[in-house]
Amino acid sequence: MRIALIGCMCLLVVEGLRPAPLPAQVAGAGTEVERSAYYRLVAEHFSVAVGEVAILSEGVAEPDELPVLLRLSRASGISPAALAARRRSGESWIGIARRYGLHVGTFYISIPNDQVRPQVERIHELFSETPSAGWGALEVSDEELVVLANLDLFNRELGVSIAAVLDSQAETGSFVTALRALVAAQPGP
Repeated sequence: MRIALIGCMCLLVVEGLRPAPLPAQVAGAGTEVERSAYYRLVAEHFSVAVGEVAILSEGVAEPDELPVLLRLSRASGISPAALAARRRSGESWIGIARRYGLHVGTFYISIPNDQVRPQVERIHELFSETPSAGWGALEVSDEELVVLANLDLFNRELGVSIAAVLDSQAETGSFVTALRALVAAQPGP
């Protein structure tokens, strides 16, 4: 976790990005430097090469989807390239998961009540009200799976609270750009 934080922080600091806050109106896939830092974080989390993550990003609509792709690959044993091809053909993430015997529970992350934000209100309620044996029947959006996969990524790799991740994502417009704000808020090494 500390290595990932230092690696992302070094990349962002070297490029002179750490001190400047990202304006709230900036959204999307971020700058090349922000994407590189995000790919490094994803690569560290899933134990894959950064170059592979960059190549896989070409198979998804947004870089924020990479943790979904790699989590599904890890859980199903199906190659990321094959899953990305299904996604490009128009299949939803939950549809792809179900095709390989998985469901939304694959993406479960415990969210304390005081850290729930608008992005996770519905999914938090679904998980809270449905016994885990019934999670296979839950209908969730692609956006909700992207949020859950990224919450797990950021929480485990950077050790930041779920609330901080959600607040930063809401402010910046994506998890790629949220990384910069989260790293900037961390105390120095």
